[in-house]
Amino acid sequence: MNELYEYASRYTPCKKGCSDCCHYAVTVSEVEIAFIEKFTRVKRQKTFSSKADFHGTPCPFLKNGSCSIYDVRPFVCRRHVTLTSTNTWCNPNISNNETFPLLRFTSLDEAFDDIRRESKSFEFYDIRQVFK
Repeated sequence: MNELYEYASRYTPCKKGCSDCCHYAVTVSEVEIAFIEKFTRVKRQKTFSSKADFHGTPCPFLKNGSCSIYDVRPFVCRRHVTLTSTNTWCNPNISNNETFPLLRFTSLDEAFDDIRRESKSFEFYDIRQVFK
């Protein structure tokens, strides 16, 4: 994923400090939760909060406009690449007003699904349900 993103980053308006996508839904599976806990030493909540529409709510790991867990960020964050000429449409207040083509990472998605199956990590949560 890092190699693909390195290539795609030349064509995206998103740069460090752009954090609009950190206000979108951020799905995490059990294997990702454990990975985040292991490398950040931030523990999950004992009881996850209820499911909700978190669109517009900042990720709990967004600190001073940057991702504080960038090296261990969830797979959904790693796949998020905007290839528009500006990041205007990334603003969570208008991001659902327009539809854009998506990059497909089919083989990576399949590999991630294999990892989740092997680790019996079937359920998805929003990161805001799990971490505060």
